[in-house]
Amino acid sequence: MPEKLRVLLAIGEFSGGGCQRQVIGILQHLDRTRFRPYLYVVSPGGDLLPEVPADVPVFVFAERQRRAGWWYPGQAHRAGVRDLAEVLRQEEIDVVYGLTDH
Repeated sequence: MPEKLRVLLAIGEFSGGGCQRQVIGILQHLDRTRFRPYLYVVSPGGDLLPEVPADVPVFVFAERQRRAGWWYPGQAHRAGVRDLAEVLRQEEIDVVYGLTDH
């Protein structure tokens, strides 16, 4: 049997908007015999986060960062790009599906 395709859905935040509901729908209905879903969120919390299926690993940039204090212009974006790249490498993600400008 072929290995499952690892799909990471990436989004900026998880409040109750249309893109967030689309992510929930994809995560709930993605065929688990063919795909292994993951979720990457920039900001923590959100009304819809409890609806993410229990089998989906969730990576939250704001909780994974090791830096405290002020961010200089562009610094948070660079840190987020590095963090996302680290998740992609560690989890050996095959496909990234981004829904918002995060």
